[in-house]
Amino acid sequence: MKENIKQLKDIYDMEYYLQYECYCPGEIYSFDRFFFRVFDKNDKCEFIGKADKNNILTNGNYSVIFVIAEHEDGAQLLIIAVNEEAEKIGDIVRVDPTENNIKLVKEVIENNKTNLKWDEFKEGETEKHLKELLKLSNGLVMVD
Repeated sequence: MKENIKQLKDIYDMEYYLQYECYCPGEIYSFDRFFFRVFDKNDKCEFIGKADKNNILTNGNYSVIFVIAEHEDGAQLLIIAVNEEAEKIGDIVRVDPTENNIKLVKEVIENNKTNLKWDEFKEGETEKHLKELLKLSNGLVMVD
């Protein structure tokens, strides 16, 4: 991986991941695995830091790279699980880059913080969108 990350494509096999590993090309989901935004390999990003395999997020299976990626709907903090030996991305999730979330990321990097409570730009926004979606149907079935 390049030392100087300026675009998503600078991170290991990001081009491949976005094209072939996402449910639909470029879709990166939030922690709830329900809401997504579409990213492109050329999206600009800012490197925040990296946590080694001994981190709370991946239970010792992957290192984690944290970047803030530019997006037409607003910047997003991407949490990227990577297998450094194979130079492959295992998974990516996104959260809002709030002050609290950036602080949590830095604490994970520095001392492997174990109590993580992610927040949103607008408190309750995810729940609100889910309720709006459920109003459109009699139920919701999620299949993995």
